[in-house]
Amino acid sequence: LRLRGLQPLEMREQVMMAATALRPEEGVLAAGFRLRPATARDMPWLLEAHAAMCREDLGVDQVAKNRVGYERYFLDLIAGDQVTVGEDAGVRVYKSEVALKSPQAWLIEGVYTLPEARGRGFARAAMAAVAEEAASQGKLACLYVHLANEAALNVYHRVGFQEVCPWTTALLTRDRAF
Repeated sequence: LRLRGLQPLEMREQVMMAATALRPEEGVLAAGFRLRPATARDMPWLLEAHAAMCREDLGVDQVAKNRVGYERYFLDLIAGDQVTVGEDAGVRVYKSEVALKSPQAWLIEGVYTLPEARGRGFARAAMAAVAEEAASQGKLACLYVHLANEAALNVYHRVGFQEVCPWTTALLTRDRAF
């Protein structure tokens, strides 16, 4: 890396999980909670929620650093029905993206529930529904999560995700032009 002018900033220890033991009973949605595909009209909320997720998870607002890139990212995924929004009584409280679809698996990213809506089963129900949708198409739902994020690990385990392998994300910076 150093030969290419890259310097490691941070190494994040994570785990790759896959929905190998789905529990359909966990997919029962709470009264008043519904999932739907995101639309372009959701863009301001998606960007705000994604920025909040980045600040919480990474300590930095990645959206502010590259708003145009994130708008393109979300528009591309929205066009492919790969962004899910969860609403409680008509108020957006949850989002996730299926960032990649391969012939075998879906990679779920950007799972986020607003802090004031946590602990009410929204993420559990939404993740069960997304994993079941993948399974109905013969795909394995997978994701990676920080080992320190015990709340997320508990949600994913409850839905039927199991740890598959360790996963490390390296954050890099460039110390010179390449």
